[in-house]
Amino acid sequence: MNPIVINGTVLCDNITGIPRYVYETVVRLDKLIEGTGLDVRIAYRDDGREIHLPELKNIKLVPLKAVKYFYNMAVLPAYLRREHAFFVGLASDMLMTRRSVVVLHDIRPLVMDTDRGFFRFKFWVHCLSTKWFAQRVFTVSYDQRQLIHDKLGIPLDKIGVTYNGWEHMAKVQPDESIFERMPAVKKGEYFYALGSLAGHKNFKWIREVARRNPDKTFVVAGGKDLRAFGDDTEAKDTHNVFYPGYVSDAENAALMKHCRLFLHPAVFEGFGIPPLEALALGAPIALAKASCLPELYGDTARYFDPYDYEVDLDALAARPVAPPDKVLAKYSWDKTAAFWLEEIKKYVEENKERFLNELFELIRIPSISSLSEHKPDMYRCAEQWTKIMLAAGADRAEVYETEGNPVAYGEKIIDPALPTVLVYGHMDVMPVDPIELWNTKPFEPVIKDGKIWARGADDDKGQAFMHAKAFEYLMKSGKLNCNVKFMIEGEEEIGSPSLPKFCRDHKDMLKADVILVSDTSMIGRDIPSITTGLRGLAYWQVEVTGPNADLHSGIFGGAVANPINVLCKMIADMQDEKGHITIPGFYDVLEVSAEERAKMAKAPFDLENYKKSLDIKEVKGEEGFTTNERTGIRPTFDVCGIWGGYTGEGAKTVLPSKAYAKISCRLVPNQKHEKIAKLFKEYFESIAPDYVKVKVDYLHGGPSYVCPIDLPAYAAAEKAYEEVYGKQPV
Repeated sequence: MNPIVINGTVLCDNITGIPRYVYETVVRLDKLIEGTGLDVRIAYRDDGREIHLPELKNIKLVPLKAVKYFYNMAVLPAYLRREHAFFVGLASDMLMTRRSVVVLHDIRPLVMDTDRGFFRFKFWVHCLSTKWFAQRVFTVSYDQRQLIHDKLGIPLDKIGVTYNGWEHMAKVQPDESIFERMPAVKKGEYFYALGSLAGHKNFKWIREVARRNPDKTFVVAGGKDLRAFGDDTEAKDTHNVFYPGYVSDAENAALMKHCRLFLHPAVFEGFGIPPLEALALGAPIALAKASCLPELYGDTARYFDPYDYEVDLDALAARPVAPPDKVLAKYSWDKTAAFWLEEIKKYVEENKERFLNELFELIRIPSISSLSEHKPDMYRCAEQWTKIMLAAGADRAEVYETEGNPVAYGEKIIDPALPTVLVYGHMDVMPVDPIELWNTKPFEPVIKDGKIWARGADDDKGQAFMHAKAFEYLMKSGKLNCNVKFMIEGEEEIGSPSLPKFCRDHKDMLKADVILVSDTSMIGRDIPSITTGLRGLAYWQVEVTGPNADLHSGIFGGAVANPINVLCKMIADMQDEKGHITIPGFYDVLEVSAEERAKMAKAPFDLENYKKSLDIKEVKGEEGFTTNERTGIRPTFDVCGIWGGYTGEGAKTVLPSKAYAKISCRLVPNQKHEKIAKLFKEYFESIAPDYVKVKVDYLHGGPSYVCPIDLPAYAAAEKAYEEVYGKQPV
């Protein structure tokens, strides 16, 4: 999964305004992404300043050394390209990258003449970059949305709206000591405002109204150099205007809480957080009837003309307003963070196409190991796997020759002292015959009902690819804390005949602390499960010969034995009416205790759904055992294929010379596949009647395996499942 990078440089500034938006969103987003697997990072310019953030659990901080102007122009874009990252600009910061979304909090420099010179030019370039490069643009009010559309020509359907919030004020304990610094200021009797020299904040209105109302008390927080206009001297306390300078959040909360009316005369705002903070503290608010303010605050605020200095403050304060509940419910940092989580998920969903395309490219290779004509495809698939591993972050990846099909191997060694995980997978697939029974082309993947339908999508290209992408995520998120090796073989479907020698020859290279295999199954989509044992296998091909040539059944039928009939009878005799296999010595098996069988019975299993999904009326198997037990702890006997005589179109009355079958047995602990292979051959030959000859070829086999569940690796897998699914695996 590609990382999502947020520019957090503004978090090195005071946490007000736009930095407040970024801070509150990021802190909440860190909690929301837990367990989602999303790789979210905050990159910031490391210039020695402290970044104002609590300890984050799921979002990674990425300091990037850079001087001021080169950070946005070169350093951050280079990092995004290197990490194949998607950029989220929450602080009106746009980079020339198409894989991005940007929040333009306001476009004041394009609307007002209060900003001139280089800043105005730079802002124009910034906005044009946003227009040309960003996939989507967001702003903080519908008023700004319309302005962005009008001024920049960005289509309205490309501009979304995301709001600010107020919950940070709920955590602030008002600092009442601020009033000790201003003993003349009486609680409940003063008008409070936040002052700024920025032209659009309209500080002049506060000064002029204060001069016209000498009987009223005003408190204006902000810099000590607040000036009303021109060459006015440094702002100083007067008999009715008090300037406490910059105040802390706690002091600001106290001043808001106890004011008679909070005044906000700004003539231009993107959103305007201070009035929302005041409402959250129970303060009445009066706002300029300008810009986005009436849209955002509706009937919870009193409004005034920001150019009318003769306003009647008593009448203004007395105007009735609606309670703030609806506004406070609408504008929330929690909602903003949830909004951005959904936007990030949308990006991931869109980016999923890249992952699917890579997987589909792998699936389209017809790597059928049992058919010699597909040998070149095995090498093509192995080469594709090396590309996948290298792109994911492996130090090296190579194709290794074996006595049969190739093995693709890759590794990432971050520290030889750390544990090493060896991921096993196989690139080969089974034959697709009979092709006429397929509803889709076997090597052309199709997505239907939320599933990928194709040969190899499930066994085992899909699972192995999943591990490669998990490895890629850990590499790009910087979360990989172990060494990783991949061994993708090409003969699993034919019994891995070349793999033992390959492993012996490359024992040191393959050395690992744990082997991770996902070529298994889960009980259900919402039921996490860990396979702790696999049955072994023994596989034969048998040949039964009757006459020395095919005969006409009309002439020889009834006088000469039919090999197909005989073969069917011999196969039927391999099991009794209770489903027991009749091979002498076959049941040298590890019997499962009643306690273990009781635990197995607790695994969720719906027999009716099982039968329905397979379109069968009833299940069949060894008597005395459940379906789960038959597929998990008991050996089996299965005919995998049977043929002989004439199978072409139409009729041919032939008494065949030969009949064939492919037969396999699944084995459980204590059963050695070499021993079972010998027992089968001896028994099959012993039950053959004198009127036929039989030949038994042992094709391949492998032992069963049971994994100890007290290993640290097992505990880690169990914990991972629990974190993702919220429940313990079965």
